[in-house]
Amino acid sequence: MLQTLIAAFVVVFLAELGDKSQILALAFATRYRAVNTLIGLAIATALMMTIAVGAGVLVGDRLNPRDLSLVAGMVFIGFAIWTLLEPSLADEAEEAARLTGGSRTRTVFGIAAAFVLAEFGDKTMLATIALAAKQPPVAVWIGAFTGMLVGDGLAVVLGDRLAQMVSPKAIRFGSAAAFGIIGLALLIEGLR
Repeated sequence: MLQTLIAAFVVVFLAELGDKSQILALAFATRYRAVNTLIGLAIATALMMTIAVGAGVLVGDRLNPRDLSLVAGMVFIGFAIWTLLEPSLADEAEEAARLTGGSRTRTVFGIAAAFVLAEFGDKTMLATIALAAKQPPVAVWIGAFTGMLVGDGLAVVLGDRLAQMVSPKAIRFGSAAAFGIIGLALLIEGLR
């Protein structure tokens, strides 16, 4: 269980580095109080990880372990390619930031809604589905929730400093390499 929790944390954390929701968190952090951004992020993350884990459990019940490993391996290799090819989403994040405003409650739920829209069908959600299909769902949920919250929380807490400390290109290549390695390991497992 602890291994699954750690694996889910690492996979989702890596997926969040340089991802559109992290850019969105950065944009919100420059406009709103950090606590409001973090609360909105936590609400969205809890909802998205619940949906992803539920979908993973449904998929896992329908595929045999060998096919599941092959599918998950292909998904992670797809994430590696996606990560390398994904364009900058700063303009999209800025537009979403402009759409929220007003009272604290409205701001928090506006931020949460923007994060849900940014994450729906994103690689972190798909990675969580793939993990939940093979591993204990509660451990996957806790690890994925924490990984996403920490990854995006870094953008909120560190704000602009994060972008200045680490090159977006280095983050993208490092994340792509990690996804590729995980994907190859799953493919090898499925082919045995």
